[in-house]
Amino acid sequence: MKKTVYARQTNEAQVQGISNCPECAKGHDNVRTKIYKFNEMDADHVTAWSKGGATTIENCQMLCKTHNIYHLRDVFVNGFKYYVKHRLKLKLC
Repeated sequence: MKKTVYARQTNEAQVQGISNCPECAKGHDNVRTKIYKFNEMDADHVTAWSKGGATTIENCQMLCKTHNIYHLRDVFVNGFKYYVKHRLKLKLC
């Protein structure tokens, strides 16, 4: 599945003249047009698995390893904050 998504995403990026990492494509000039090799990218759920996102081609995107780490950090930090907030709320009721 990852190779299929990588190929589709890379072909679309090359046609548009942008990076095949959607987050880099939004960024600065030096990475805005960078095409990453398959082994420089990681698969990511567009809608997080923890929020009901399916593991399907349609819900998969390839991110450069740097952006994937940032994304994972946000998912875990925000998910932990959500868990703590709601868990504490449940205990207090």
